[in-house]
Amino acid sequence: MKGKNLIVLCVLLALAGAALWTVTQDKQKVDVVGGTQATSSVQCKGEARPEEGYCAPNFTLKTIDGKEVELYRNHGKPTVINFWATWCPPCKKEMPYFQKAYAQYKDKLNFIMVNETSQEKDEAQIKAYLDKYRYTFPVALDPLKDKKTVGFDLYGLYGLPSTYVVGADGKILYRFIGGIEEEQIFMLMQELSR
Repeated sequence: MKGKNLIVLCVLLALAGAALWTVTQDKQKVDVVGGTQATSSVQCKGEARPEEGYCAPNFTLKTIDGKEVELYRNHGKPTVINFWATWCPPCKKEMPYFQKAYAQYKDKLNFIMVNETSQEKDEAQIKAYLDKYRYTFPVALDPLKDKKTVGFDLYGLYGLPSTYVVGADGKILYRFIGGIEEEQIFMLMQELSR
């Protein structure tokens, strides 16, 4: 009789443990679905490389207004990342196109315009440049930090501008080296915002 009671007690404890584990897992799922994780952060599955089909290398940078922007906090939307500098002629040419795209698609897509701050002569020129042309898209600053930058070291850039289009799942859909024409940008915007 004692042995049967011990077995019943062990089975009951196991069931109680399983029930507690299930409740905990369900609570975590609710937190992920209803909280900030599912709506704002992605967990890309696969190798991180700055190439099409791979997970985009995640990064966190300060914006020009002192906030932080993280690539993987994408709110379930695709992200356009553009690496640029104020002195770069092809960058200057495509900036109005990105401003127009941002104004039209900012509710459906994320835009992170990454200024390669390590390549600028004077960081104050960045804000003056943005103000002069009335650019309102989010600008992240990429200064030299621990002798590295996001653009040149993490993404392996060898020239500016460069644009990456990252899906909501964190994988790189497109990579453009050099300037992009207005038609290309708007074809991309239409495809991504469907």
